[in-house]
Amino acid sequence: MQRIPWQKSTFSGNGPGNDCVEVAAWTCQKSARSVGRPANERMERGSGARVIGVRESDDPEVVIRTTVVTWAALTRAAKSGRLARDVVG
Repeated sequence: MQRIPWQKSTFSGNGPGNDCVEVAAWTCQKSARSVGRPANERMERGSGARVIGVRESDDPEVVIRTTVVTWAALTRAAKSGRLARDVVG
């Protein structure tokens, strides 16, 4: 069984209440089976495509999957400030 290496932001602390978004990348295996595996480790039948998973560290069973291309576009937009909005306090 392949373990998925989840990474937490370096901006997030390690103490209580420091939950944040975690990201992982893996390759879907054609022969992998998801029966009996935790939701955050399931591998679906596929074409060997790379998958990016995103989850909330305090709810690791819920995983959003996307493609490498889509993830790259999202991170570029976030880094460029195109996703920023003014917050009125």
